[in-house]
Amino acid sequence: MSWEFAGGEIFKTMKGHWKLEDQAGKCKATYFVEATFGMFMPGPITKALLDVNLPNMISAYHKRIKTIYGK
Repeated sequence: MSWEFAGGEIFKTMKGHWKLEDQAGKCKATYFVEATFGMFMPGPITKALLDVNLPNMISAYHKRIKTIYGK
């Protein structure tokens, strides 16, 4: 499943996809994302976005899945 960012102020482009694989009856989901900023973004801010915010987003996704599906 793939997606592409439609538009916004911070990101110039953003696209990504999920790779879903069967692993012994369980689904392994791997997330890929590629983005460029629409403005100058200092390295420490870029690093924070990638190292902190992205993992937090994935963690929230996992919590939501557990809430919906109980797994």
